[in-house]
Amino acid sequence: MNVLAGKILSVHHKDEISLVKVELKRGEIFNVLMLDFPSLQAKLNSNIELLFKEDELILSPQEVLLGVENQLSLEIQSFKKGEILTQFFFKENLSALLSNEASKLLNLNTAQKIFGYIKPSDIMLKV
Repeated sequence: MNVLAGKILSVHHKDEISLVKVELKRGEIFNVLMLDFPSLQAKLNSNIELLFKEDELILSPQEVLLGVENQLSLEIQSFKKGEILTQFFFKENLSALLSNEASKLLNLNTAQKIFGYIKPSDIMLKV
């Protein structure tokens, strides 16, 4: 599980859906889409952790315009190729999983600077 630290900037709540805007300690602004946010008991400017699975981090060697609002600049520290999947490791204990086919197609290498994308609905918040 990947974890990024941040603080809540704003919350827009309608019915049972909330859009939470979070400023990461790294500096990026992320949007998190949640159901039933009031049960989290978090307040504006409170510290929070964003959690997302390794297979939810979408990688690209180039910055691309997608319908995914959350973007990270990453540098590949190392990778481990298995029989089916390749696991990529980045600073801040972040990692991503790609199929070996996708990894070969993207031609990713150690020390390469790339971009990571995470859908707002793929992120969980932890107080």
